[in-house]
Amino acid sequence: MTAMAQPRHQVSRAATQLETTLDDVLDASVWSMDPAETATTLVTLERAEARLVELKARVAAHADDLHVGGEIGASCAANWLAHATRTTRSAAHHTVRLGHALEEHRPTREALATGQILADQARVILRALDQLPDTIDAPTRARAEHHLLDAATEHDAKALTRLGKHLYEVIAPEEADAHEAALLEKEEAAAAR
Repeated sequence: MTAMAQPRHQVSRAATQLETTLDDVLDASVWSMDPAETATTLVTLERAEARLVELKARVAAHADDLHVGGEIGASCAANWLAHATRTTRSAAHHTVRLGHALEEHRPTREALATGQILADQARVILRALDQLPDTIDAPTRARAEHHLLDAATEHDAKALTRLGKHLYEVIAPEEADAHEAALLEKEEAAAAR
């Protein structure tokens, strides 16, 4: 990785400070941590990891907007990121897409950025919102997002996936029934042909 001489931006400075802090505990033994401290530390690290995922995704989306890597022939920022970090192209593209999706869903971005939800929960929420029909208006979409964020306080990503499959019925039951009836009618017409 290329080291920056003196980071100018506060996000760049924070990333550098984080690396320094992690270097400080690289060989630190954890044997002296009691069970309560160990438990608290694990939860803190899980939340910190979620916060880092959000920040990395935000920076990756920005890199995509800036076409980072284009000057050296990379076809997109995700391909450049994959090469620069030796991650898979698929993982790099997922990071960039997550960053762009979070730009459009501020409550989910803020929940991830503060460690209130985990990265896999955020991805499930975003996927469920994307699967809502285009006919859903903005206030109803916002209600749907808040519904899933509230559910994320008690459910893991797997349970959220199940809840997300029924999101339309929960936030707009009448519309969901009408939509389901229209789909059924379309299927019956196709079968009759």
